[in-house]
Amino acid sequence: KISIYSRVWCAYEAFLGFSESKEILTASAPVPHLARNLMCMSLLIVVATSVALYALTNSAYSCSDFVDKRDSAVLLAAAVPLFTASFLRPNELTRVILCANALSSSFAFGWFGGRAINERDTIQGLWDGGTGNLAKRVHGCVTACALCVATVLAEADRLYLIQCRRESQQLRRGYTGCIRDAESSKPKDKAKIMQELDSSGLLDDADRAIEVLLVAGVSTPTLRAA
Repeated sequence: KISIYSRVWCAYEAFLGFSESKEILTASAPVPHLARNLMCMSLLIVVATSVALYALTNSAYSCSDFVDKRDSAVLLAAAVPLFTASFLRPNELTRVILCANALSSSFAFGWFGGRAINERDTIQGLWDGGTGNLAKRVHGCVTACALCVATVLAEADRLYLIQCRRESQQLRRGYTGCIRDAESSKPKDKAKIMQELDSSGLLDDADRAIEVLLVAGVSTPTLRAA
């Protein structure tokens, strides 16, 4: 398939949108297999969380001070991969990193949830801070749960960005970056359109408007002025 902007009439429509200071949009296909991928990621988190919660709830902590010192490390392990993936170009590597983050955030939920259950109504829990200590565990669970949700959303964003990149490549195929090179099945139509574009003095600006559209997925007056 070639770019729609390699056809003069489509390029002319983009010119009209630019000349009237309107937003220029293109139709976008649904992200393929979005629901399936998000369901798989969510299922991974649910299973990993269940396993971690069961294992850590039934574990006996013989040295609470030692465990306390690991709380920050557990949260960091559940957050660092997520932030790392956000700085990388969406690809299979980022998918692996997000899967790792799904496991680490699930472990974090089991870590804090298991401790909250174990320390509830126990002498050890009272010695470690009682109600205040339980609040820390609940806060850790909420944070870990938020990281799990953020991981699923990051996977959705990854798939969406890949789709946008693919569509941008399709829109560039056959388009030279200049409306003047657009083709038409009727030479008279192209000649008439080019005459109007030349007389407007906005041909270069229209080319830039289409370039903004190809890069950002949408061309607005604000983006065109940036």
